[in-house]
Amino acid sequence: MKKHATIKDVAKQAGVSISTVSRAMNDLDRVSDEVRKRVKDAAQQLNYVPNSIAVSMVKGRTKNILVVVPDIINEYYTSVVHGVEEVMSDRGYTTIVYASNSEKEKEAELFTGPLAKIIDGAIVVPACVNTEVYKQFGKPIILVDRYITASGLPGVVIDNFGGSYQIVKLLMEKGHRDVGIIIGELTFNIGQERYMGYEQALKEYGVSVNNDYVVHGDWYRETGYDGMKKLLAMENKPTAVFATNNLLCIGCIEALKDEGLVAGKDISLVGFDDHILASFVDNGITVVARPMVEMGVVAAEKLFSALKGKNIDAKDVLNVSIMERGSIVDINNTNIQ
Repeated sequence: MKKHATIKDVAKQAGVSISTVSRAMNDLDRVSDEVRKRVKDAAQQLNYVPNSIAVSMVKGRTKNILVVVPDIINEYYTSVVHGVEEVMSDRGYTTIVYASNSEKEKEAELFTGPLAKIIDGAIVVPACVNTEVYKQFGKPIILVDRYITASGLPGVVIDNFGGSYQIVKLLMEKGHRDVGIIIGELTFNIGQERYMGYEQALKEYGVSVNNDYVVHGDWYRETGYDGMKKLLAMENKPTAVFATNNLLCIGCIEALKDEGLVAGKDISLVGFDDHILASFVDNGITVVARPMVEMGVVAAEKLFSALKGKNIDAKDVLNVSIMERGSIVDINNTNIQ
């Protein structure tokens, strides 16, 4: 097997030191034009390929960026990554994707361990609320979806409150007053704001929150499944259920199927985030749709600007829309069987 040329081989052929080869190859100062040409000619003759990581360390930039998401199961996160990669690849950056599984310790290690040395910046859907983790990193970070006000970091979020308020208000307009909600942790803005939107819509119609109709858990389909089963088992079950993310909604759909029930006929179901099942199940599911790929694009544009040393806005709030399908029973005119 043919041995690859090393920096030592180039130095020997050019008749200079290894450090001079490094400076010449990286176009740094303190190397004459004559020496620089001699080194590059020697490198070309030997087919020498510089170690990209070593070159990056010398130049102080790697052209790598990190995207941290809780998981790659949720199509929302893969859409965000797609948006990021679309922008950064056009600008010559490589995108490294890491799934934290929402484990704070794993996420913290990313910004203090070896990986931190070979990335120029990061786009993060955070698991940590401890902002010191991000401060130690010392490079640009853009938060996406989950926002930590105390961090002082720039971010890209959506109108969680408005989306939640609008879709629950739609239920109220259709005559529903017993509205259940299945929601993940309230640690971050996404849970807090979606719950507040639900609460505000009820309040405007003179309805108090029934704590029996509020199911807490994580943001995964098992919580949606178990939560819907719990609500269906109640003697005075709700006439409508709001699943506050796509995976929770999928879990609700599965629970209804197991019970032989159909959303839009036997009970009303609405969700936050569009997803493929929402289009294909009977009647379709009415959802809050958010610009998933656009969130990644906007975050990447902000990060690129920050890497160039430009000032960027603290937080971008993107609009959402209601995608109406047939999952809401109008009980002003129809009685649920």
